[in-house]
Amino acid sequence: MASDISPIEDAAFDPAAIAEAELRDSAGGPYGLGDKGFVPKPYARLVAEGLARAKLYFGDDIDVRPGSAMRRIIEMTSLDHARTYVHLGALYDSGNVSTAREAALDRRGEELGLPRPFLQAEGSVQLDLAIPMPAGGVVIDAGARMLTAGGHHVALAQSARFSEGQTSQTVAVQAFYPGPQHNLDPAQPDQLIARWHPFDSKLETLQRLAADADMTTEEALVITHANALAGGSVAGQMNVTAP
Repeated sequence: MASDISPIEDAAFDPAAIAEAELRDSAGGPYGLGDKGFVPKPYARLVAEGLARAKLYFGDDIDVRPGSAMRRIIEMTSLDHARTYVHLGALYDSGNVSTAREAALDRRGEELGLPRPFLQAEGSVQLDLAIPMPAGGVVIDAGARMLTAGGHHVALAQSARFSEGQTSQTVAVQAFYPGPQHNLDPAQPDQLIARWHPFDSKLETLQRLAADADMTTEEALVITHANALAGGSVAGQMNVTAP
């Protein structure tokens, strides 16, 4: 929750337009907790009320011009009051599923048994085609899966296209499942992306070409995983509906 608590022009809120009943009313008017949730009172409104209240209590001849001692006191106390309103609003929002954010939303989700989901790690690998180039080239469609020795699944985030003169390229990949455990580090043997998924239908053409060349799919299209995938530790948007 954000609120403007910076110094303002006198015209932002006119002290003369604030009714005496509002100044004496402790209910807070449209501000504070109400039907629309918690509405912080703006700094400008607090200053205007302070100026109007000073004249009500001390008389119209009280000096509240800019630079006067009374004006400075009102501005300084209004600033702290505005900050208090902002923090109270944030406290109210953090206690409700529909308005909670960041760590507060994490806690509300955990209370409901719904931990915040993570994003899918992303990165890239180099692919090198080692079989004779067939007529028309070779295309490995986006979504084709690769594996690690540890059983992690990774998919091509873009199609890989090979033709005469272009047998090597770097392509974007994305972890098949979300979470920090899929920030795959090639320095860890069980996290190295090095194998093609043997039952992925998107790899049927590669499997046929590899078989014709008496090679494995890994020999036919070599995967080089040099840099760790990243982003799996980032929390995604949580969609929570209270029971």
